[in-house]
Amino acid sequence: ARFGEVKDLLIERQSSSVIQSTAAIEEMVASIANISSVAAAKKLQSDGLVSLVDSSSNDMQKSLDAIREVVKSAEGLIDVVGLIKDVSSRVDLLAMNAAIEAAHAGDAGRGFAVVSDEIRKLAELSARQSKEISSDIAAILNDPEVKPKLEAMGFTTLGESPQASRKFIEDEIVKWGKAVRASGAKVE
Repeated sequence: ARFGEVKDLLIERQSSSVIQSTAAIEEMVASIANISSVAAAKKLQSDGLVSLVDSSSNDMQKSLDAIREVVKSAEGLIDVVGLIKDVSSRVDLLAMNAAIEAAHAGDAGRGFAVVSDEIRKLAELSARQSKEISSDIAAILNDPEVKPKLEAMGFTTLGESPQASRKFIEDEIVKWGKAVRASGAKVE
């Protein structure tokens, strides 16, 4: 009879152990399901963040391209201004030659001298204006405040910025994954 009592006691203990193990396994399954749903939500968030970074990167690239076009146009304007200066100096030289010829012609060249003087004034005005335009464009392109402002907007590091952002996100996902695995190990 003693053997039967020991057997019943062992079965009861084993049954209690199985019930406790089942409860622990159910808690682990619930924890794993919870971690899995959190992981899925974080994955969706990270995918959305990566998409946002890509979109922002494209927008920044478009802005940088526009800025480059403006700079390129400004540099082209400097070339045009140089051409205007050249034409202006040639017109001024022609006006001076015309004034000399008008002086040689005497009274008959007076009207020509007036036209020549007006042409010379236009040439001087063109030269002054083109010099001012050239100076203004150079000042804009060489402004020591322009580069820091562009850097502050992220334009100078744009080539690296999307990759750096993507790397940051990936690193954060890896860290989060390690944390989830660590918490899963604690549950076991």
